Amino acid sequence: MKLFGHRSSRLLSAAAATRCEACGAPAALHLSVLGRYVHAFGLPLVAVGKTAAGQCLACRREFRAPELPAPLQPTLAALAPRAKEPLWHSAGALLAGLVALGIWGGGVWQHYRSETLLHHPHVGDLYHIRSEAPGYYTLLKVEEVHGNSLRLRQNNYETDIEAELPQLDQPKNYAAEPFDLTQLDLQIMQVQHELVAVERPGKK
Repeated sequence: MKLFGHRSSRLLSAAAATRCEACGAPAALHLSVLGRYVHAFGLPLVAVGKTAAGQCLACRREFRAPELPAPLQPTLAALAPRAKEPLWHSAGALLAGLVALGIWGGGVWQHYRSETLLHHPHVGDLYHIRSEAPGYYTLLKVEEVHGNSLRLRQNNYETDIEAELPQLDQPKNYAAEPFDLTQLDLQIMQVQHELVAVERPGKK
């Protein structure tokens, strides 16, 4: 099996009452419109157009469109527009688009969720923040909420994988002394990409 390449599948066929020029069989030619697509590991990636061909049902000789007798050219020209390329010819491109859409949608939802939680803080909320060391993250945990002011406690540990931050959320891992920030301070941190996400444990 070729890892990459082009393939084709028959989209539409029609019989042609014409003698085969190769073997002389009467009314043996069959006209077909083929859909071509690029594939990888056998998976169709994207459609790359249509082509036409003829085949003798008697001798199995195949003819490219230019090789077909002139009287068949109008029939072939009328057949081609009726042949519709199936979606599966572009399955790879469609799948990639769906994955990209899912990633984009997940990012939009995460941003919306963080915005909502940031504007309505609760005790126990976790703020994912970038630490001073490039490429590392740590946590701020909300201890108290007083109007627009929040009392926070910083985690003493860091990780270079943001998804692992919830594992650091253990009481023994936080600094002994809390500190205060306003909601405006946190919003500024978010705009400056210092605060990258807000999590409310137990809330999906």
